[in-house]
Amino acid sequence: MKRIAITFIALIILPLTARAEVMEATLANDLPLLRSALVDGDHDVNATTANGSTALHVAAAYGYDEIVAELLSAGANVDARSHLGNTALILAAQSGHLGSVQMLLAAGADRTALSFSGGSALSYAEGYGHRNIVDALAPGAPVAAPTQHLPVIMAVLSLALLAAIVGELHRSSRPRKLAPAIH
Repeated sequence: MKRIAITFIALIILPLTARAEVMEATLANDLPLLRSALVDGDHDVNATTANGSTALHVAAAYGYDEIVAELLSAGANVDARSHLGNTALILAAQSGHLGSVQMLLAAGADRTALSFSGGSALSYAEGYGHRNIVDALAPGAPVAAPTQHLPVIMAVLSLALLAAIVGELHRSSRPRKLAPAIH
């Protein structure tokens, strides 16, 4: 389920803004390309996609720790929210990426932030059984969403994302560069 959700996240963000190089480098986990795009100076590290995701959201969801570090050092907004209310910390915790979680916390990420469905980074980490993430988040983090409802919430969100993907594919004939599948 985690791979499906992350793949849906990657596909839904592919309708990129005009400043796509930062996002493309992030999706490809290509640190030299990201550095080049950031040095160019014409690229906003906090640019969002159609669903409000930033490059930091994507890097955190995939656990691309070097990319997370580079984006943070370039001034990425650590608490930016997607249209679903997710922060990079929530996505990293949900996906079980301890390195990204630790970097985001060190950068001042709000561990008490809640997604629009009411889940915190801690509740998602608990729901997915990421004990190491729970231990990193436990001081001061709320458990807002009952974990027994998390599979239902994720199923509904996955269907919503799939519907959005299909709709976007019908609206756009632009070729898309797909991120590699996560195994």
